Amino acid sequence: MSFELAIVEATPANALLQASATARMLVVGNHSLRPLERFFIGSVSHAVIVGLRSPVLVVPAESLV
Repeated sequence: MSFELAIVEATPANALLQASATARMLVVGNHSLRPLERFFIGSVSHAVIVGLRSPVLVVPAESLV
């Protein structure tokens, strides 16, 4: 596995879409502070899922603890 660190000027969703355009898979975290929000994915995760053709894995923040 390899990775690259980059600082870009873009919205989070656009930065992820541009950076992962040639990726085989993208993994993004999702954090929800309110109980009702846990049933929905965030706007960045949604934009990436809709805009990217490769697989996207959304990992809930609770599972990272």
